[in-house]
Amino acid sequence: MTQTTTPASEAAEVTRCQAGHKSERPCWRPAAEINPMETDRMLCSEHMEVFRRDEDLDGKLHALEAVRAFLHSDTVERDPHDYLKGLALDLLETVTEAAATAAHRLRVAEVLADSGPEAVWPESSVMREYGAHLHARSDAISDAFAVVVDERQPSETERLAIVAVLKEAGRKINDEYDKFRAEQGLRG
Repeated sequence: MTQTTTPASEAAEVTRCQAGHKSERPCWRPAAEINPMETDRMLCSEHMEVFRRDEDLDGKLHALEAVRAFLHSDTVERDPHDYLKGLALDLLETVTEAAATAAHRLRVAEVLADSGPEAVWPESSVMREYGAHLHARSDAISDAFAVVVDERQPSETERLAIVAVLKEAGRKINDEYDKFRAEQGLRG
């Protein structure tokens, strides 16, 4: 006797992503990878990307905390020439920018992972990522507005995402200003 499988029975055999499995909105995607922190849990590629980007952000936040601690240490405070303070401030800016980029990348991954089966995204993975990037930037601008207008205190991750969007906006405006000056024949 030959046994045939129907699409419904094949779908039942697929292991589902276990992200949010104890919540009201469990992930609907098939599992693709084993979560390295919980070897008994399988995740879809979108939630695995969230996991990887969250790990990256954690490392950058740890570095940011260490640089801030060094900046306020006795060693820096007692430097008679403020040379260490200048170096620590430069390092703080570099690490903050890296953490801001990591926070934004995490938010992009979360946007993609949180989208339901009804979400309409482009076929191209590059365009999906770009659309999620724009969505995350829009959220960060809204958060920045709320911070300024409502005097709301953002979380560290929200603050870093705001830093990332402000740096990007600043670069674009500087580029537009440089283009304007060149078009107008202005030098110097």
